Amino acid sequence: MAADAPEPAHGLVKSFEGEGSIADWAFTYEQSLAVQAYANFSDFERAKKILEFFDGEPRERRMFFNAYNANNGKPQRMRPIADRTSG
Repeated sequence: MAADAPEPAHGLVKSFEGEGSIADWAFTYEQSLAVQAYANFSDFERAKKILEFFDGEPRERRMFFNAYNANNGKPQRMRPIADRTSG
């Protein structure tokens, strides 16, 4: 996220900036690392935003989605490989 861009209300951190179709994705694993890093540096407000996002987020079969859009918080799904290579 650009330094001058406002932080989304949910606090999700982009996992791969500049990586094409997943540039705005926030993978759940990286969000857990972000929470740990924020807590380690006593930035509890940012850690809390991410945790609150996951506390209230809809789940699929009681599990979290693998990735969310870092801008709007909506769940993201990978297209099958055949779909990605066919255009």
